[in-house]
Amino acid sequence: MPFPPPPVKTKGVRPSAPTLRRQTGDLLADLAKKAGIIDPAIVTYWADIVGPDLEALCRPVRLKKNRGAFVLHVDVPHGGAATQVHYAQGNILAKASRHVGRPITRLVIEQTGRRAEPTRWRSRRMTDPQVDRPPFSVGSAATTEEALAALRKALSETDSP
Repeated sequence: MPFPPPPVKTKGVRPSAPTLRRQTGDLLADLAKKAGIIDPAIVTYWADIVGPDLEALCRPVRLKKNRGAFVLHVDVPHGGAATQVHYAQGNILAKASRHVGRPITRLVIEQTGRRAEPTRWRSRRMTDPQVDRPPFSVGSAATTEEALAALRKALSETDSP
């Protein structure tokens, strides 16, 4: 009686390729960590953390880990809002740490409002130069005394009704 052939060793069922959700989830988590995207707990409870007055003036931007310490970055539109957030910094850090569950040790206030454009005083005239010409001309006086006399005369004419 012939012997049966030896069993053929085959590889087991191959696992399927990882799902797209698993791949993108890891990728997005890595990107969020690198970019310092804000913790959802801070965004959800922002009104409780800063209060209704400051909620309208500032918004959380990112939470970064810097040398083992967490730093909360906040955007404000102008210097007045930055001052108010700075005064409330201790309360904001304490409440944000409580909501996130880890200590946030520093608050960075970034002013993001528009900067004022520089004024170009020389490029525009405020009034017509012919209208604002003084009633006397200093250039016609030969000496300083004559110029002062002309000035006194012009002032006395404008003072009297």
